[in-house]
Amino acid sequence: MLRVLRHRAFAVLWLGGLLSLVGDWMLITGIPLVVYQLTGSTLALGAAVAANALPRVLVGSVAGVFVDRWDRRRTMVVCDLLLGLGLLPLLVVRDARDLWLIALVLLWESSVVRFYQPAEGALLPRVVPDDELIAANALNGFSMSVARLAGPPLGALLVALGGLSGVVLVDAMSFFIAAGCVVLARVQRHTPKSNGQHALWREWLDGLLAVQRNRTARILFAFIAITGVGEGLISTLFVPFATRVMHGDELTFGALLSAQAIGGVAGGVLLGRFGQRVSSVRLLGGSAVVFGFLDLAIFYSPLLTSQNLVPLTLMVLVGVPSAAIIASAMTLLQTAVGDEQRGRVFGAFFATTASSGLIGTAIAGALGDVAGIVPLLTFQGLGYVVAGVLVLSALKEARFAGASG
Repeated sequence: MLRVLRHRAFAVLWLGGLLSLVGDWMLITGIPLVVYQLTGSTLALGAAVAANALPRVLVGSVAGVFVDRWDRRRTMVVCDLLLGLGLLPLLVVRDARDLWLIALVLLWESSVVRFYQPAEGALLPRVVPDDELIAANALNGFSMSVARLAGPPLGALLVALGGLSGVVLVDAMSFFIAAGCVVLARVQRHTPKSNGQHALWREWLDGLLAVQRNRTARILFAFIAITGVGEGLISTLFVPFATRVMHGDELTFGALLSAQAIGGVAGGVLLGRFGQRVSSVRLLGGSAVVFGFLDLAIFYSPLLTSQNLVPLTLMVLVGVPSAAIIASAMTLLQTAVGDEQRGRVFGAFFATTASSGLIGTAIAGALGDVAGIVPLLTFQGLGYVVAGVLVLSALKEARFAGASG
């Protein structure tokens, strides 16, 4: 896996991404904890998650059009700088009356990320050759796991000690460092083919048609639509799960997030070593099924035993298929469409993720205090099982086609 780091451009991009991801996971941990501390309401948690998700729906797909028009490397630099500056207003958050400011910052951050993510996804095939994409995506997933391992306990600890300010400053600094790393990366310049501003809607439509015409892309979009609902549920209900169901505290929540990262690190190493020997289709579908069943075991284990070590151990195990899902899905999408349309396809992909996630968030926010935490989370696990079976059955002819599916 580490061999892919011999590509200097990828190495510096990866390092910058790792640093910013650590800061992000500190913030991802800190924001829900602070909101829940200030309000004690799953509805407020749902509102915060929705503020983060709305731009994914409203901006994501259109942002991909501009990513295909602009130089992708320069887009990433500008986005990193805007993300770092946009966090600074959170330094003045003090009580529940400041929730509107948290929501506003989340709206801004999420809007900017809508341009960054498709630019990053579309740029990678220009940084490493196709036969190393699974290793590169695995290493990106590895850095996500490392960040998830380090960020949550640090974020939870900083919140417990002094609130949100320290988390905000560290995350902002990580974005500025990441911008510098992208500047140092030398990548073949993307030469967009655009018909001018008046063709925005046409270029956006071309991206959607590219998905419609490509069987692999269609199945991937269906996969992410199904699993995205579950991710919306868990992003809203995981704090109540840790505190109400497991009877834990802030550090319990941080430990759960980090536990999955331990398995994710192992999964990333295994993917880098053996990932090219398995088709991306089989890797994605099989991993999703395993992931779903493990999640169900996590959600129900506190009802069977009071030992928090059991769900924590299961969270470690679920990290392995989680890493495989991310790497295989990204590789399949990157190789399914041409470079000139990757930005739009990735934009639409992330917008679909957000749309389904917003549905899950709405359900969790409205029913979390009524239907119960575990019953709602059950749908998250079942969704991954169903989506995994869909991939294996709908793309079965591509199972043995190599790592690119």
